[in-house]
Amino acid sequence: MAPLVALAILAASPVEMRQDSDLEFAVDEAFQQDGGVQYFYELAEPGPQPSSALTRFRAMDPESTLDDPYVVVMSRLVYTVERDISFFTEARARDVSYLQQVAPDMGVRLEPDGTFRVNRTPSNRFKLTWFEEPVAGKAPAMTAFFGLLPQGAKPASVVLQKNFDFARVMGWRTGERAITYTAHFAIAPGRTRVVVCSMSLMHHLPPFFLGGRGRVFRESVDGAASLIGQLRAWTEE
Repeated sequence: MAPLVALAILAASPVEMRQDSDLEFAVDEAFQQDGGVQYFYELAEPGPQPSSALTRFRAMDPESTLDDPYVVVMSRLVYTVERDISFFTEARARDVSYLQQVAPDMGVRLEPDGTFRVNRTPSNRFKLTWFEEPVAGKAPAMTAFFGLLPQGAKPASVVLQKNFDFARVMGWRTGERAITYTAHFAIAPGRTRVVVCSMSLMHHLPPFFLGGRGRVFRESVDGAASLIGQLRAWTEE
């Protein structure tokens, strides 16, 4: 873990989020230059005819099967940060102080077994795996993720986050598990492109009186915008 330093969060600027209906949307360089975030989002309920996106995301999770009885929330985001690629290290990814600063509403803490606890409802745990200069072909799941990266681009690093042990809420089962792949690309000195693919498997949608599908969408998009805004604003003294 990186040594503790004095931390400060500047006021995070609003993040412009733009949804695309194509999972493999092209990167809009002008929009990225202006700080925009491009994303694809889909929510799929159990059924015999999975969408092409669900098939692609399932390939990134070795535990997924065709008869999974879960609601699946999928997203792919692409954004740019004015930070050098050297900023993104395994030590920083595992630094609880850093995680608490860029995701303050999550209430992250380190567990004795090396996993991380998320205290925000529904509470859960996650573990991280860091890949330095990864390549496709070593594992089918990583190969599937590489299929959703910008063509020809080679990431300097990839971090895989697996969430599990989701708590019940009002007696209802919530999440089963979630996976998130995050790739970092050096596009210029002091500039890094980030590509994130995430899949969450849920036992139930929130009931309609708690927002239903719309709540899941808003929390997904707003959560991503908040994290990106805090990442861009984070500084150390």
